Amino acid sequence: MNSEVLFAVGVLLADAAVLSLVFYGGRRRGWQDLKSEMRAERLLRLELIKERNELKTNLDLAVKRVRLLGLDAKRIFPWLTPVLVLCFWLASCGGGRLVYAQGPGGRLIGTETVYSPDENLEQMDAAEIGLAQKTIDLEAFSLTDQAIVAALADRAAHGVAIRIYLDRGELQAECRGDATCARIPLHALIGLKGVEIRVKRSKVLMHLKSYCVDSTLVRDGSANFSEQGERSQDNSATFTAGTEPVGAFELKFKAMWFRPDNLTVAQALATP
Repeated sequence: MNSEVLFAVGVLLADAAVLSLVFYGGRRRGWQDLKSEMRAERLLRLELIKERNELKTNLDLAVKRVRLLGLDAKRIFPWLTPVLVLCFWLASCGGGRLVYAQGPGGRLIGTETVYSPDENLEQMDAAEIGLAQKTIDLEAFSLTDQAIVAALADRAAHGVAIRIYLDRGELQAECRGDATCARIPLHALIGLKGVEIRVKRSKVLMHLKSYCVDSTLVRDGSANFSEQGERSQDNSATFTAGTEPVGAFELKFKAMWFRPDNLTVAQALATP
């Protein structure tokens, strides 16, 4: 094989290598851009749902005030129903890439599974908890994430009834014998009005990381409600709406919540 042939072969191999690198780099960049867009759209969708719920609350309050004045709300607001329908439709379409259909109370019907650290599960959990209007039932092996505790405290301040079920061994390890749990964010929820906490007595793990909001949406997965579990570790969170998943969650939660040997936080920390 003469030198010209070898040179031509070398040039072809070099071109192929360059094209492969360009293709791989472009594909990787495109995938990263796609994930960034999906994340941005998901956060935008949650914000739109929150704004829509606030709009509905404000309009309901306006109607109540008109009625208190002895006036006919339908005459005062003859355009109220079509405007509400239009606003809700626009808010529903605002996310661009909706995975779910709209359900009662502005929540979503369907299932979506997301993974950390590619996705910030802390933001998603705090946003879902922040949409609660009536109830939150939460099962937590660990509950040390500041943003999630803050979202729970905020909902309690707005009259949402919150029940939290914890694992005794993990609680003892995190609070280190301190009945107030002052070293961890959970401290803000202990004794807070509207928040009731029960702890499993048995040392057999209560290893669930789940919650149900307003009996309409269930969150489950491998991610603990801790900063590491939500943001840094390889974990999953699945958000599901529908009668069957909600019913299954509530059945399991009630079975644990009404165990006759459950403990308070203080009792759990004082139990060997």
